[in-house]
Amino acid sequence: MECKQCNNEIDSINHVLFECIPAQDILRIVNFPPSTTPARSLGDNMSIALELMHDCSVPGNL
Repeated sequence: MECKQCNNEIDSINHVLFECIPAQDILRIVNFPPSTTPARSLGDNMSIALELMHDCSVPGNL
């Protein structure tokens, strides 16, 4: 499948939640670490997201 937002040919869960341009815009607000090369796995991204959930400096109303 192709991501219609960024014309990426791989439309995986990891891409939609963490790599797609609209997702990156939202993740920047909560100081989620930018994408890396090579890309992080879904498991690594979820681990970072869960750690951020415990960070009291991130507003809870996003």
